[in-house]
Amino acid sequence: MKCEMEEERVIRVEWKQPFPHPSLQQHHQQRIPSGDNNKPILGPTIIPTVSSPLPFGVNLSDAEKFRHIDSSGSTINGTSRAGLAEAESLGDEEMIRETAIPVHIEPLPPGFRQNKDVEAQIPEESAAAVTTEAPPQPRPRQDVRRRRKVSKCPIILGCLLAIAVLAVIAIIIAWAVLSNGFQNVKLPRFANVCSNKDCTEIAAGLTRSIDDKIPICVNFYRHTCGKFHYENPSNPNELINYKTKLDKGLENELNDLLTAPSTQDSFSLQFSKSLFSQCTDFSFRESIGAEPLFFLLRNLPCGPLFPGCNGFNEKSFSWERSSGMMDLYAGNLNVIIFDKDINVQNPQEIILSFKAPDFSKLLDDSKLRIASLQPASASEFQALLSVQLKGTIINSTITELFGFKWDRNQQGQLEELIQFVVNLDELATISKQNNELPMILTLQEFSNMVAPIDLRSLFDAELSAAHSWTWTDTVLVQNPFYYQNLSQIILNTSKKAIANYLTFAAVFNLRPYLQIRGDSEDSRKCLKQMSALDPLANVYASNRNFDYNGLSTFFSDLKNFFIAYNPQLSPNTLSTIRRTDIKVGAPIKIFDDAGLQTAFSTIRIQDDSYEQRKSQNLIPWQQNINNINYDSQNSDYFTTILAALRQQRLTDLSQIGTYLSPGDSVRWKSLETDFIFNQIENELIIPMGMFQSPPLTIPSTPTPLSSVLATTGLIFYKKLYEISSTLESQPPMKPCIQELYAQFVPSQTFIPTNYTKNSDEFSSALELVLRKYRDWKQRDRVKYVQNLPSFDSYSDEQIMFLQFGALMCSSDGENVGSLHEAMVNTAVALVPEFSSIFRCPLNSAMTPTVTCNLPTPSPFFTSSTMMLPPEDIPPFSQ
Repeated sequence: MKCEMEEERVIRVEWKQPFPHPSLQQHHQQRIPSGDNNKPILGPTIIPTVSSPLPFGVNLSDAEKFRHIDSSGSTINGTSRAGLAEAESLGDEEMIRETAIPVHIEPLPPGFRQNKDVEAQIPEESAAAVTTEAPPQPRPRQDVRRRRKVSKCPIILGCLLAIAVLAVIAIIIAWAVLSNGFQNVKLPRFANVCSNKDCTEIAAGLTRSIDDKIPICVNFYRHTCGKFHYENPSNPNELINYKTKLDKGLENELNDLLTAPSTQDSFSLQFSKSLFSQCTDFSFRESIGAEPLFFLLRNLPCGPLFPGCNGFNEKSFSWERSSGMMDLYAGNLNVIIFDKDINVQNPQEIILSFKAPDFSKLLDDSKLRIASLQPASASEFQALLSVQLKGTIINSTITELFGFKWDRNQQGQLEELIQFVVNLDELATISKQNNELPMILTLQEFSNMVAPIDLRSLFDAELSAAHSWTWTDTVLVQNPFYYQNLSQIILNTSKKAIANYLTFAAVFNLRPYLQIRGDSEDSRKCLKQMSALDPLANVYASNRNFDYNGLSTFFSDLKNFFIAYNPQLSPNTLSTIRRTDIKVGAPIKIFDDAGLQTAFSTIRIQDDSYEQRKSQNLIPWQQNINNINYDSQNSDYFTTILAALRQQRLTDLSQIGTYLSPGDSVRWKSLETDFIFNQIENELIIPMGMFQSPPLTIPSTPTPLSSVLATTGLIFYKKLYEISSTLESQPPMKPCIQELYAQFVPSQTFIPTNYTKNSDEFSSALELVLRKYRDWKQRDRVKYVQNLPSFDSYSDEQIMFLQFGALMCSSDGENVGSLHEAMVNTAVALVPEFSSIFRCPLNSAMTPTVTCNLPTPSPFFTSSTMMLPPEDIPPFSQ
């Protein structure tokens, strides 16, 4: 390829001296051949230069006039003119002479001094007109037009070089991103701060929570939660903690999805929007009050204790059939609870299972209040519990809900009902505390265990419509102690008391689905109730794109680290946790909108309003209830959601006798906001509803790992310690924890066991996330990480402590010396590194003074790996 091109350039020729020294002229003439004697001689002082014209009226100095430039471009003075003449090419001289264009200098007007070197423009003339034999006189600058060839090769080579440089830069960037290649390079100070949206929200949350006026070594909880309590004053009707924040975050997202305009025509979205519209029609729901519940109870064998239940016949009453009919309505308060589960001998097979009732929602608050009174004996505890139950049944149910005045003539029925509740709760509690292993039996063997209870009547009420069972079917019995002793309690209880109990259980379980006058018009309650339905889970899953595989890998790595650094646990416990299957997000069936449409298409949702009902003379219900076919002609929220829940329940029961699909679970509540541990299946489910930021920092987001571990990682480890405590016959606990806890509460304060247990588990989890973070930095050789905005002066460990404290802020800890505050302070004080990380004085409140052997730091924490605060940060004073 020809790598040159021609370019015409105009150069300026400056004639500084017309003739050389006579000796040089003679020497030069001797070099010219004889045939060229007539060729004009151009002196060696010809200097081709490229310059701009001088301003008019400027005089050149003599030094400038006699400036010479050699071939190398250097400037020489007049003494080296002979050498320059020798170096000049004769051919160049001739070319310049031939192409030189004389310039005529016009005389200046009078009054102006003539400058010899000022050029004037005249039209071009032929080069031949120029004669070299003119009398010697100063020659002006002349424009010389010459044509030269410019090479294309340097341009092409320059382009190729630029492309190569860009390619190398791209390769380096790709290497750095994929292999963390810049991890050992210290970035400028501004690059050490994480400034994206997630980091900014985390830092803002810490700023709104931390109260710098309270030294951290005096009261860790008050330091990290002082501003939280200022902005969130205690409300007895509303608990605020990180769990309620998770619920609120999920409900906000669901509300946005159901209220935003959408062109999506999926069944799940349309179904959920219609049901949500029904639920938020508070005017209509309040106008009908508890009538939908009354209508339901009248069509069930309800107990005579409650108003309107006048058709009870003790001789024809079958409590087993009534229990079967109350399956969905009584929920976890039913006398016999059946569900689907896996066969432990064949984990892929789905079988029928039985478990004991759960009275936590009904009795836990009452038990906590009674425990604070420190009753002297178990009989005194049960007597106080009976009093609490009487208030719940009489005030909350009969008087407020049903609107009837309590009839003291029914006191006997009430006493028998309460005693039945206390007996069932005691039996279920003992059975669960025994940590019994589940039993695999045939259905006939289970029938023999619970005899004389009639299981056929129980199944024919509801289960038989969904599952064709036989007496040879394999069943799983959890809590065997409960069912082995249930028949004894049944035989000592009247049918009237059992009927009253089942009615009360249904009323207590279904009360939240009603809108009674005085109830708050809170759409969040609607979303919480609807979260149990698969169509709403489909809506959420379709709009939240999580990397479930990456999240599963993250939590599996945390689990393996837990196993490696907890050798104090028994081998059986570690083996169980090692085999625990971690499932993240939602099961595959949730993403199948067509399958959900098949299951729920029979649910009729009448999306009307209070005004429409009133115009059709359907309000008040009390005057029309006997003329309405409730199930087919009337569609209110209470009826619709119970129909949807019942349809979903029947769909689940129909899977009994089949096999589990890959990626599925028998109990996977996708929109829960807490971990779900299924001990029989040995699986830990992390629902997609948990991933709410704030208050948690979600893995795989562009945030510091320290923030992820201090929030999501910490509650994950807390759950693993809970599981370990359940699996251990004698759960380990740090020594002197009770004594240390007592230092943070007023004297003579009763400390429930669950508070000290939580302190121990949170402390262990906090130690483990610190160890995990340091292990990550050491393993990956990470020296510099990004900090949160406004917190770049804190060390990573300090930030992790602060984030743990902010996560633990709760309205339960508003009062100084509260049990919750003491729980958090105890958990932090039990961490050996806390005092050194924050440089707390030995006599500070957060430095343990109990005389016991607290766990010492692991050898993993050495002086070289422990990151202390920067030296320019003063220690936190007492």
